[in-house]
Parts: sequence; C-alpha cells; structure tokens
Amino acid sequence: MTLLGKVLVFVNLLLSVALLGVAIGIVTNRIDWSASPPKGDKPAGLLVARQERVKTASSALALAGDRWRESLSGSAGRPGLPAWEKRIADDRAWYAAQLDEARKGPQGKPLNTPIHTVKIGPEGLPALDPQNGDRPTLVPAERRRSDKPDEAARPLFCSEWYRKEMPRLTQLIDEQQTLYQEQVKLASDLTQQAIGPKGLRQRIIEEQTKGGRIKEEMLDVTGREKNADVESELLQSRHDQLDRRVEELKKARQEKK
Repeated sequence: MTLLGKVLVFVNLLLSVALLGVAIGIVTNRIDWSASPPKGDKPAGLLVARQERVKTASSALALAGDRWRESLSGSAGRPGLPAWEKRIADDRAWYAAQLDEARKGPQGKPLNTPIHTVKIGPEGLPALDPQNGDRPTLVPAERRRSDKPDEAARPLFCSEWYRKEMPRLTQLIDEQQTLYQEQVKLASDLTQQAIGPKGLRQRIIEEQTKGGRIKEEMLDVTGREKNADVESELLQSRHDQLDRRVEELKKARQEKK
C-alpha cells in the first residue's frame, strides 16, 4: 500500500466518524413536525403552533373583512367608503375652485370683483355651511384695516389684480417722486435766492435797515422842524416886541418936540 492510499483510508475514516456524529445528532434532536400534544418535557409538535397561528390569523382576517365590508356599505348615519371618496374628490374640486378664484378672480367677471374668505365662528373655528356639504361658509373678503376705527371696510381682490395693478401704482409713485424732487429742487433754489449773498432775505434786511434809518432821519427832521417852529414863533414874538418898542420910541420923540 502506497502512502497516498494510507492517507485516503484515514480521510475516509474521519469522514465516516463525522457523518456518524451528524446522524446521531439528527436522530436525538429531530424537529417534531406532527400535531402531537406535549408530553412531559417533550414539547408539542410544530404543527400545533402553526394551527394556532392559522386560527388567530383567520379571526383577524374575519374581523378585517367585516370592517372592510362595513366601510364599503356604511353604517347607521355614516356613508360608505365610495361616498367618502366621492366627497373627497368633490371637496378637492371645490377647494381648487376657491384657490383659483383667490389667484385669478371669479370666472367670467372682472379682476376687481371681491373674492371670498372663510367665516370664523365665535369659538375661533370655521363656520360650516350645512347647505354646502358642511364645507366652510364663505363671506366677502375685506382688506386689513388700519388703526382708524371709523375707516370703511374695503373689499379684497384676487392676487392677479394686484400683480397687474402693481406696475401702474409703481409708475404713479415714480412720477410723484420725480415731481417731489422737482419741488424740492425748486424750493432749494428759491431758498438759495432768499438767503444768498444778495438774496431776497439780505435785500429785505437792507431795506429794513434803510427804513429804520429813514425813520430815524424823519424823527430828526421832525424834531428840527419843531425846533424851527419854536424859533419862528420866538422870532415873531421878538419882532412884535421890536415893533412895539419902535412905536413907543416914536411916540416919545414926538412928545419931546
């Protein structure tokens, strides 16, 4: 026997022993796939557990089926699933129409037609409309009011109207700003003319100064005029006295003759 033959014999022996151990393990620890009940330390067959799982799943399936059939057909006071699905589709179409109206305005009407908003109840929740499938009640929308309590309510239009109105308002604002700048420049020029080196204000001050001087001169002239009148009266009185004295001297001379 060659060396290779001896090695193969020992390998065959080892494989035989290993397979023998596997066979003994399978025989002693085999899985019981039967439906036999447990006995002592021996557990029940796996088929029993599978049967219990089938019973539990069947009960859950029956309950789910009952609920599914009930949801399809509906119950007392509650419509079935098809009705709810139709309601959801109708609500989506209704809300889409309201959103489209808020964006583009009511169909077939001018853009400056007032849009609608949800009416809020006393509890702060939307007021439902029974005549419209319990959807929110709509009322005419109003703009946000300022702090003035007496200000009248102004309607709210769709966003498309504001987008189209914005360029016109922007142009008007630009024109008013241009006009304002022109008025500011005109006021600045007039102010410069008024306060310049020989501006109107300086001229007014000079004229006021001249007027003051004229008043002072008029007062001086008036004073001199009064003095001249007084001196004239004195001279006239003196002249009258001299005339009387001359007459007296003439009379005295005649008496001496």
